[in-house]
Amino acid sequence: MPRCLSPTPEVFRLVATDVDGTLLVDSQITTRTRQALRLAIEAGLKVALVSARAPRSIKWVAENASLDGFAICLNGALIYDLDKEEVVKVWPLNRPTVFRVVEQLRKELPGICFHWEKENGFGREPAYESLAGPLLDHEPPIRVLCDVLEEPDSIAKLVARHPGLESGPLRERAGAVLETDVHVTLSDPRFIEITAEGVTKASALAWLCESLGVRSQEVIAFGDMTNDIEMLSWAGHSVAMGNAPDAVKGAADEVALDAVDDGLAIVLERILDDVH
Repeated sequence: MPRCLSPTPEVFRLVATDVDGTLLVDSQITTRTRQALRLAIEAGLKVALVSARAPRSIKWVAENASLDGFAICLNGALIYDLDKEEVVKVWPLNRPTVFRVVEQLRKELPGICFHWEKENGFGREPAYESLAGPLLDHEPPIRVLCDVLEEPDSIAKLVARHPGLESGPLRERAGAVLETDVHVTLSDPRFIEITAEGVTKASALAWLCESLGVRSQEVIAFGDMTNDIEMLSWAGHSVAMGNAPDAVKGAADEVALDAVDDGLAIVLERILDDVH
């Protein structure tokens, strides 16, 4: 059964929600979830999308959820203004770090390949392209195909994939050789994601909330994957989805129903009912 604690609803000013597996199910948002978000906004709450996705993809999510304002992208490496359609803040990996990470992982894990996200656009190695398959329908097909070390632009997030390892074992192997000046996490069973040291969904959310004059205790956060743990720990009240792994549930104040059962919507409805 989902664990449910009773937060004080009137303290909440911002809803921070992960996207895939939390807000979306199979890339779709349900009518009930869309309605719950609309009611939250009408009640005066801000809603921030907090995702591993890039701006080009988060725009599509926001449009389908009828959301505006700000979105945290690339696991906290970038903040995007949905209204102005522009990046307002980015915390990139520095170039020497990218070189070292790539060289260390190639030495430890022959066959590993890379995808990378930049402030504008993305790139892939040909080997990654063959593993990843077609892009989603809403994603522009424009990207750079080259060796990652030939990418001239600053990299915000590095994604690594191996043809013989899923993300759990890959993260363990990578963590054994990488130094502590990067943050390694995962949001998908097929790859790991690497950002600069200290860059997480929580760090970006803290920056955004400070700029909006919102305190951590005024934030309710929803998530379902390992890359959500820091955010769930930071927020004043946190909700793990029923479909989340045990480690994520353990970091949350409350466990909702699965995303497919409208877990996020049910929690928001309860909070809004309590307010009224």
